[in-house]
Amino acid sequence: MFFNHTASKSTINFTNDHALSDDTTDIHFIGRKSTLEKLNQPKSIINEMGLATQTPSDMFDAMISRLSSGANGGGSSCSTFLPMTDKFANFHLISLPETVSRHNHHMSPHVITDMLISKVSTKKSGKVKLYVAGVEPGDVAPVAAAIARAFPLYNSKTSSGQQKKGDDDIDNNNNDDLLIDVCFLTEACDTFSTEIMVQLASAEAVTKGVRLAAKLGDMTPAELTTDAYADQCKHIAKELGECVTYEEIVGEDLDKLQYGGLYGVGKAAECPPRLVIMTYTPPSSGTSSEACESVALCGKGVVYDSGGLSLKSKTGMCGMKHDMGGSAGVLGGFCAAVELKVPKKITLLLGIVENAIGPLAVRNDDILKMYSGKTVEINNTDAEGRLVLADCVSHASKNLGKVDLIVD
Repeated sequence: MFFNHTASKSTINFTNDHALSDDTTDIHFIGRKSTLEKLNQPKSIINEMGLATQTPSDMFDAMISRLSSGANGGGSSCSTFLPMTDKFANFHLISLPETVSRHNHHMSPHVITDMLISKVSTKKSGKVKLYVAGVEPGDVAPVAAAIARAFPLYNSKTSSGQQKKGDDDIDNNNNDDLLIDVCFLTEACDTFSTEIMVQLASAEAVTKGVRLAAKLGDMTPAELTTDAYADQCKHIAKELGECVTYEEIVGEDLDKLQYGGLYGVGKAAECPPRLVIMTYTPPSSGTSSEACESVALCGKGVVYDSGGLSLKSKTGMCGMKHDMGGSAGVLGGFCAAVELKVPKKITLLLGIVENAIGPLAVRNDDILKMYSGKTVEINNTDAEGRLVLADCVSHASKNLGKVDLIVD
């Protein structure tokens, strides 16, 4: 299966162990400039770790002075080498914007991702230690997601050596031996917050979910067909354990059961459309499954969107493999919730289709009967997403009984 041979082996761990090992190759301190300045104080984590001798005060001050406050919304960095036991390690200070607009998170996750991509993600091996300073308990998930986005699991690039030899095999060894340990520091940079320590499991779960979603979004349409996507979902359901059930409605069965939106959009493709249904029932905790809150997550999984007979232009079609990003996002969130054993019943509904051209393709002026019972006249076959999600939402509202929240 394609999913296995394209996997990177880079590993991200969240830990409250601030110590550096002898094989550490890269050390990064990330935070706003005003926060990083506190690293030079006597009680800072740098002094606790014994790094003060390797980073004299004047050198550290010089590095801080090179950082900007991010007035333009971007980050800045300054780097040097740090003597370790028998080698030198790369030592980086990365500053985040001091102020952000009301639309952005105060830890600027997008800047964290961009800076890590430029500093770390191209490395093929090594042991990286990331210290993120100024993190509050509510920041753990967005910061973890930002770090995860910098280290994708999917890679199909050929190496220069393979190109010279004419080898068609894919180089799937990017980040093969890269280990990233992440520590969260308080605003004072002198200790670890006990409130954050208990959220490390959440950070791990969020990271896995984000990397899974990114991997699916990065795969080519030839790899991530509707069949392959469903196979991946089956594999995930099995890995999550007995608390998760898996079922699907495929191809002509969608037509028979009157899922007209899903079937109409996907019936022209080589691989059939399908509705994937994964249900998580929380472990017994004294509350009956009927009494606990029930949530339905609905995701648009258009593995490729040509536009159908309302064909996209040659430039407008590129990147349409990402039209399944909504389904990948809720799948990643579902996996994280299950791993954390949240006390809610969660049903995942993925409408997985390819909007292709063929003799069976839905036409403009066709009328589809949706699962809700309503009819829809098509005047643009490239507006397929609402048809897919409508059937998912209708399934949730009609078949799940008590459902407190439907997210699409």
